[in-house]
Amino acid sequence: MSREMNRESSKSSDPRTFGLSVWTIAGNVEPTPMAAHWQRASAIRDALESLPPERFDVDSRNLNDPEPRRLVELVIIAYPPFDTTTSTSTTAVATALENAGTHSGLARTIANLAALVQPEQQAGRVGRIEFHLPDGNRVRCEPNTATTIIAGQGLNP
Repeated sequence: MSREMNRESSKSSDPRTFGLSVWTIAGNVEPTPMAAHWQRASAIRDALESLPPERFDVDSRNLNDPEPRRLVELVIIAYPPFDTTTSTSTTAVATALENAGTHSGLARTIANLAALVQPEQQAGRVGRIEFHLPDGNRVRCEPNTATTIIAGQGLNP
């Protein structure tokens, strides 16, 4: 009951909605192998299961699509309070997002989410990962490369 009350009170705050695009490890192989499709679904569920449900809503219906797709897009709603801390490894991503105009709390939340998903990428269970933020900024994580911040058009809400 306490969780429901916390969630309801935070839902009345200023939530931020953003997208998460996840490619299969198979890349552009057509048709997309069903095994890669299910592997990605399992990896993303594993990575995001630690998110506190009172702070995050994840629309992951596309993960369960019976038709294999090389790309699935999830919609995530994050409710305040946003993460205010980052680890040493995520500080650079958060700082780059803040410099590109992303709300500081959301920047830290995205940096921490990227850190949650990247081990699945490094394990070879998912391909490219990309976060699409409401201010037009994007965060792209390619397998075996550094995270890239793609600045939007300064649409800071």
